[in-house]
Amino acid sequence: MIGTILEEIAGAGINIHAHVPPSFARVQMGSRREGRAVWALFANRRATPSVIIKVDHSARYRHRLVAEHEALTALRPREDLTGTVPRPLGLVRTKRRIIVIQTGLPGRPMNVVLRQRGRASARISARDHEGTFDWLSTLQSRPPAGTVTIHPDAVHERVATAVGEPLDRQRAFLRHVRDLGTAIGQVQLPLLPGHGDLGTSNCLLDRSAVRVIDWEGGAHPRTPIEDAVLLLNHYARALPVSHLPPNRFDAFHRAFLNGDWLGELTARSFGRHLRRLGLPVGLDEYLFVAALADLATGHAQTAHVDATVTYWTMLLRSYADRFAESVLRERRSPGRGR
Repeated sequence: MIGTILEEIAGAGINIHAHVPPSFARVQMGSRREGRAVWALFANRRATPSVIIKVDHSARYRHRLVAEHEALTALRPREDLTGTVPRPLGLVRTKRRIIVIQTGLPGRPMNVVLRQRGRASARISARDHEGTFDWLSTLQSRPPAGTVTIHPDAVHERVATAVGEPLDRQRAFLRHVRDLGTAIGQVQLPLLPGHGDLGTSNCLLDRSAVRVIDWEGGAHPRTPIEDAVLLLNHYARALPVSHLPPNRFDAFHRAFLNGDWLGELTARSFGRHLRRLGLPVGLDEYLFVAALADLATGHAQTAHVDATVTYWTMLLRSYADRFAESVLRERRSPGRGR
C-alpha cells in the first residue's frame, strides 16, 4: 500500500526526497482504528524519522487529518515554535483517501519515557511539568482572538447534568459549585491557540526539549484551560504505579486530590499556568471544575470530545464524591476573584 501512497504523493507534485533520500527505511506505525495508517520514513542510520505520512480512508474521520494539516500550516510562520512542532509538507486528496505529509521530530513519547524510568520521582516529574507547561505557554503567547465568558449558571448546569441524580456528597458538591460561582461571578477567559489532545503520547521528550505531535484537534483559538487539564490528567495516568492493574480513577485521584507529592505538583503547575495567563489566585478550583464539566458534557474543544464524554463524566462524579480533598480547593483564597 505504501508504494501506491508514494506514487499519489509524487503525482501531486510533492517531493519528499527533499527531506529523505531515495533509499530510505519505512516503518508502519500503530493505528488506533481501522482505516487509518501512519508511516515513518527514515534516512539510513537515522533514529529520527525524516518524514511522517498519515493516511485516512474513513470519510467520517478525514476531517481530522485536514485539521492537522491546517494547524501545522498556521503554526509554521511562528519562529518561537520552530523545531517543536512538525512542518507540513503537503496534503493530497483522492477519491479514496486523505494523505498528510509532514516532517518527523526527534524524541520519545513522554508516556514511554515515564514507563522506562520505572520509578516515579517528584524532582524529575517537576521538570517534566515545567518543560511541557513552558511549551504550552509559548503556544498560547499570542494576542487573544477574543474572549469567552464563564457564566456561573452555565457551569452549575453542566456540572449538574454530568453528575445526574446526585448522592448526598454530590449534592454538597453542587452547593459548593453554586457558592463558588456566586462568590466569583462571571470570568472572562482569553481565546488562545490550543492543541486539543495534549496527552503524554503526543509530547516527545528529547533531552530537555519538549516537542508536540498529532494536531488533529486543530490549533484554532479556544479556552486555555482544557489543554492544561488534559495534560495533568494524562501525565498522572502515565506515571508508573506499584500495583497492577491500577484502578481507573487512581491516577486522577493522585493528581487532583490530597495524598502525595503528585497532587502538590499538579496544583502548583496548574496555578502557575493560570497566573501566566493573568488570572488571579482564587479561581483555580472553579476553572478546573468548569473545564471538567465541559469535557463531561461534550462542550470542550478537544480532538476526541465525543469519544471521551463518558470517561470525563465518571471522573467528574468521582471528584464530586471527594471534592473536599481537592488540592486545588486548598489553593483558593476565599473572597478573591473577578
